[in-house]
Amino acid sequence: MIIYPSSFIFIHDTFYIDYSLPNSQDISEPIREFMSRKKCFDPVLSRDIEGVKVIDLKLRLGQPYVFQHSGTCEHLLIFHDLRLLEKTDIQDLDRYPMVVFEKRGDVRCAACKRGYAAFVVEECERLPSPYMMFCDGCFRERAVNMTSRWVQLLLVRSFSNSRTTESRYDPRVFREPITNIEKIHQPLDENDERNFLFLKAMKSDETPVFYRDHTVDKLIRVFMKCGKKELCKKHVYAALEIIKSRQYKAWRKADEHEKKTIELDPFVIARKAIKNCSPLMKLQGVVRGGTVYQVPFPIEEAEAEFRAMKMMREICRQKAAHGEMHLKDILANELLSASRNEGFTIQAKRELHKTCEANRAYAHYRS
Repeated sequence: MIIYPSSFIFIHDTFYIDYSLPNSQDISEPIREFMSRKKCFDPVLSRDIEGVKVIDLKLRLGQPYVFQHSGTCEHLLIFHDLRLLEKTDIQDLDRYPMVVFEKRGDVRCAACKRGYAAFVVEECERLPSPYMMFCDGCFRERAVNMTSRWVQLLLVRSFSNSRTTESRYDPRVFREPITNIEKIHQPLDENDERNFLFLKAMKSDETPVFYRDHTVDKLIRVFMKCGKKELCKKHVYAALEIIKSRQYKAWRKADEHEKKTIELDPFVIARKAIKNCSPLMKLQGVVRGGTVYQVPFPIEEAEAEFRAMKMMREICRQKAAHGEMHLKDILANELLSASRNEGFTIQAKRELHKTCEANRAYAHYRS
């Protein structure tokens, strides 16, 4: 017998109540009464979930919604992808909703009882159980102290507390989706395997749509402070709006020849600015003879992009701390300047390159 059978799902502005179980009640009523007394909330509705289809919902991809059951037990409900049923999907509707990922409970190490299990050791005569789970530290500590014959007899496999329960994609038939918008528009060769195989559905954060840019999304995450992502997103997109308005003003004042050289897309300007600010080298401390040397190292593209965003973030925060300008105006100025190879972030990159050049005598300490 279920003690608390009542439950609901809150999506957009509607509470969908589940009355399928006996003695179910509308537990959203006190919440709706509270929201009606507050001016900051919009009017909300209540509706029976029986017969409601996905097409009837007003939802937004990536927006967190609430599922509440068993009294006050709340769960986040997020829609990542939304599309029609295809011929490559499982056609048996009784198998939906399909669980494709499940997180198991955390398993502690059998030796120290503190760390989480990372390895499973099986068929070992020296262990009290047929198989035991060890964390990374305990496993390596025991493996070093064991004889070579005992190590050869070990059956070891890695352990994870999460698993994929079911996948609707056959790896022999499906390939990973193409998320680069330039590759999508390129014509395929006759022998390209994508002409004969299916592609997996894109995730919501991989879709190459015109109103989202992955570089700008990374910039938002780098600029984020204390988990206030929505506030940071508001400032970054406000800076892009400022860039767009400035570029359009310059475009209207320019002649026909200069108009061709003015970029109007703020996403393109932001990508160009980050690319111009990306350093080619980095300094990393290496200890030799009790002395720490700052050794120049070549840098990967992803790390260079992150360091460029980080330098721009520190410069913008220092300027905003003086209170002369708002963060969105400072960021807009810095992105526009960096797209023309100017500004404080470009200067910081050049100073880093000069320091790396001055420390090139320590380059032999890399190995």
